Amino acid sequence: MFSLRFVVGKGKSNITDATSYSSHEDSGSDSCTSENDNETDQGGEENEYSLSDGDGSVEENRAHTGPDGDSGNEDEALNNFQGGQDNTSQSSDDSGSGSSSSENDNERDQEREDNANSSDEGEGRDDENGAHREPNEDNENFEMCDPFKRLKSSVEDSFSIERQLQVNISIGEILINALALVKNHNWSHLEKEHLMKFAQSILKCGKILPDSRFLLDQYFYSKEDMQYFFFCSGCYKSLGAFPAKQTRPERIVCPIATCETVNILSDLSQATYFVTFYLPSQIEVLLSNPDIRRKLVSPSAFVNVPGDNIMRDLYDGKMYRKFANIVKDECNSGVKVLSLTLSVDSASLCSFSGQKICPCFVMINELPPVLRMGNPLLAGLWFGLVKEKMDLFLPPIIKHITKLSSQGFFLKFSPEEEWFVKVFLIACCADSVARCDIQGIHSHRGDFPCSWCLEEGEEYINCRIFRHTGPLAPPRTIRGLIEDASNAIRTQTFVNGVKYLSPLAAAPLFHPVNGFIVDQLHAKDEGTTKAFILAWLNDGQNYPHYIGRDHQKDLINAKLKKISLPKEARKNIRDLNNLAFWTGRENENFGLFLSVPVLVDILPSRFLKHWALYVQVNYILLCTEIPIDVLPIVEAIVDEFVSQVERLYYPEMMRFNMHLFRHFVDNARRWGGIYALSAYGFEAGNQKLKKLVHSANFIPNQICRGLAEENALVLLKRHCSTETTKAFESSFDRKASTSSLYDRTGKVRLLKKGKLFKATVEEEWFIHRMGKECADFLQYSQLQKDGCCFGTHSGRRKVKTDNSFAMLASKEIILIRKILYPEHTSEVWIVGSKVRCEPSPYCPLSIVRFDPSLCFQYSVISIDEDIGFHEVESLSKILQHLFPIKRIAFQQQLPKRSTCQELNDPNTRAPC
Repeated sequence: MFSLRFVVGKGKSNITDATSYSSHEDSGSDSCTSENDNETDQGGEENEYSLSDGDGSVEENRAHTGPDGDSGNEDEALNNFQGGQDNTSQSSDDSGSGSSSSENDNERDQEREDNANSSDEGEGRDDENGAHREPNEDNENFEMCDPFKRLKSSVEDSFSIERQLQVNISIGEILINALALVKNHNWSHLEKEHLMKFAQSILKCGKILPDSRFLLDQYFYSKEDMQYFFFCSGCYKSLGAFPAKQTRPERIVCPIATCETVNILSDLSQATYFVTFYLPSQIEVLLSNPDIRRKLVSPSAFVNVPGDNIMRDLYDGKMYRKFANIVKDECNSGVKVLSLTLSVDSASLCSFSGQKICPCFVMINELPPVLRMGNPLLAGLWFGLVKEKMDLFLPPIIKHITKLSSQGFFLKFSPEEEWFVKVFLIACCADSVARCDIQGIHSHRGDFPCSWCLEEGEEYINCRIFRHTGPLAPPRTIRGLIEDASNAIRTQTFVNGVKYLSPLAAAPLFHPVNGFIVDQLHAKDEGTTKAFILAWLNDGQNYPHYIGRDHQKDLINAKLKKISLPKEARKNIRDLNNLAFWTGRENENFGLFLSVPVLVDILPSRFLKHWALYVQVNYILLCTEIPIDVLPIVEAIVDEFVSQVERLYYPEMMRFNMHLFRHFVDNARRWGGIYALSAYGFEAGNQKLKKLVHSANFIPNQICRGLAEENALVLLKRHCSTETTKAFESSFDRKASTSSLYDRTGKVRLLKKGKLFKATVEEEWFIHRMGKECADFLQYSQLQKDGCCFGTHSGRRKVKTDNSFAMLASKEIILIRKILYPEHTSEVWIVGSKVRCEPSPYCPLSIVRFDPSLCFQYSVISIDEDIGFHEVESLSKILQHLFPIKRIAFQQQLPKRSTCQELNDPNTRAPC
């Protein structure tokens, strides 16, 4: 416990140095005082105020926390750092701890008071010779200051003594700590080499560590699982594949007679090539974690299973069920069958350079969403200034996956556990530009650009629009796609938008039409949602939907500042001044959760009610539990929304993303909720690769080396990890070291430290009715359950996040007041007040009639003052509480979106 004294006097205030700390655990006091806490100022004209955290927390002994968050007494820490030497001869300048004498404190206080009084006079003073001198010219104290006093004394004393230290550590532990440090700080290859040299210089026992670039690469970057595919720089003709470690010819002349370009292969800085990777080694590294391996599901678990009419993940979609039925014999024979989703998307390395990377990722569908999205595997890497050629880049990757599908491979995790695995490509997720190249059809600016139907579209001024004229156009079929591709190759023209047959069609179980996913990130969040926001703010005063006037923007920004999002939102929303920098997650959070209540009384009512249709559709399709019977209703709402866009706005709003919005319901039928397979995980993988690039030269080597070192770190941890290495790696996480986490009740985890429970009369009645005593309870501020964080209400205090509104399994909504834990039990109780509410008037009536719990927003009628006790198992969802405007509105938040328990919750939503 700590206390600070504020001294308030005549026209001035300062904080005294009377901060003190208690070292006695049995003192029984919540605050401590030092020897000079009893000091009083002259005349009794100054008052003292004490600030302490006297909240009844059950804490043993809290150390002082400085401005940088470092805990512990500074002098004590320095003394410990010097090896516990005898410090009895320290000068009074180094006292500063709880044992410092009050005389030094009195002298400092008196000196400060004299300085303050002299500065209050506002005039200069005479020096000893009588010359007038301004106060800021007095450099006497500065000249006497020695900033390296402690260092000099240590250099002359303890730092110069050579110590005999006995260190019991293996080379594997050193390498684990070194690689963990490199990964945490994203160091380059040169910095890693210097770190190894530093460790080598300390050990002084011969050359036992790889302290050069060559030796580091020998251990961590063998290139055994890489292949280089070279192509002609003139005509992009494939020149062949070579293993990365194999000797290559110095140069190859292009075999095309009209080209005959000389391509240099020996010098990779001048060669044109891309890289492919061996997938089994990456799968083995990922599944070597037993926690991840236990979360893996088998496709056979979804064969002929009687459903409960609820879609929870992609396993409930028609396409995955069809795949499961095909491979059921393989699964029954003991083969581990995995399915893959592929994605290709380019990313610029920096804004001022044309250099870019285009990785080809795959992810394992049989993992829970968070693990699935958080662990993409790199199958190939295109890089450089040249735009990726899908018909050149993808065939080697598909050939590799096809070989793994037919021949399979072995994974050995221990002498007792060995798997025979086969993988199959069944889905592809990409944005509209990349998807058209992968599928071999026209881009979104051409005729028939849709991947799933034969909607032609029409040219309108400077864009192509897709008017709503009734039901969707006839769907594409495999037979039609093959015929159109054959005719296109023969005639060298587009036929129904088809240019060539997709390279992915060569994969055994990939459907060249329904295997492609409607991506929510590009089509919805960065597409349709962003288009409407820009239309509202930028279209000009001639449009009735325009709300971009300064006073309207200021009002929207003021509302956004009042909102405390739940932790599950993952991304706080910046104001409209930073709209150009909003990420896809910010667009989603604003459009899905905040737009309707924020725009009330700002956006005209007819536009807001129309927009609410879009929000309702997105909310239902993003739920982790979607009733199948609600999909026809959602489809009708989609048609109602799209049919009114052109009438309310203008034809340019009917672009390709608006047409894709009509396919979202069919996509949910095929692959489950639109969150199950999205580009968010692949975009995170792109950002991870970009961080591995430290210079403009040899970009693929830098990326491949970084990924190889991460895999090597996993391998080292499997065999050489100890409690010391785990403690060292956990020390990088500042939050983990400063907050306590108790896992006492199975799936429920109590966060931070508990404090003494002070019960009210009503709470005592409930507790006695349960046959317990109030003294047995501890009170907590947060808990985690099934991947969600639930917290107590903070009252009127503005907080950054608010997780205090929750929905119970009984659909009742409560405001969490307290979280109680009876010690030495497995119970957790929630003390909450009932929130009485009704569906928002902006929710579609058809959804309200079907199931009010599916409404995207509620309006609060009242919050009961009475409390109730609820078992922690009854908590179901987090709700997002917004600001009070006449009647408090708050919006239902998606459940289980946090990644805190990604290894313990199979239904956790994907990260951002």
